[in-house]
Amino acid sequence: MPPIKVHIKKTTSGWRMASGLRVARGFILTFMLSGLISACATSPGRFSDTPDSLDEQAFTGLIGSLRPQQLREGQCGLFLWTRSEKRELVFFGNGARAEGKMMIAGEETTYTRVSAEGGAVFGQHPRQKFQSGDVTVTLILEIEGRTNMTGGAVVPRGSLRFEQKGGWKLVLPVGGLIACQTA
Repeated sequence: MPPIKVHIKKTTSGWRMASGLRVARGFILTFMLSGLISACATSPGRFSDTPDSLDEQAFTGLIGSLRPQQLREGQCGLFLWTRSEKRELVFFGNGARAEGKMMIAGEETTYTRVSAEGGAVFGQHPRQKFQSGDVTVTLILEIEGRTNMTGGAVVPRGSLRFEQKGGWKLVLPVGGLIACQTA
């Protein structure tokens, strides 16, 4: 079989077809398969398994939007929204009580924090794990203090991993803030 022409060019947005390279079909298939296998075997970063945006159909009916949460005087809370076109409040964390809330299958569910790693920021940690029954919720957050913000911090990106023991897993990209109610 004669070689076929394949044109590849590196651009700022990735690899693109261009001009100038002759490659046989077998080589292309081998190259593509080895790249796929390598990509599956690596774990390049903290948020590498979290998509940039969310396919809303992936969780419709399971994880719902929480109602607005009230903070009492002196209380701080973690508010996380989905990073989708339709932003929904999917997690509320109360640092003082070491618990979190989510709306699961139409019911507000409370989770107890079972572990926390990293320095606390207003009672919230960059890595937290919550449990309720056979469900575990793991948060991996990037928390940033801002000079123009008092009594709180920003969570520009993070992931919420929802896992049922012996069942399914769901990873959601999230963002939000930590806010404190002052007098």
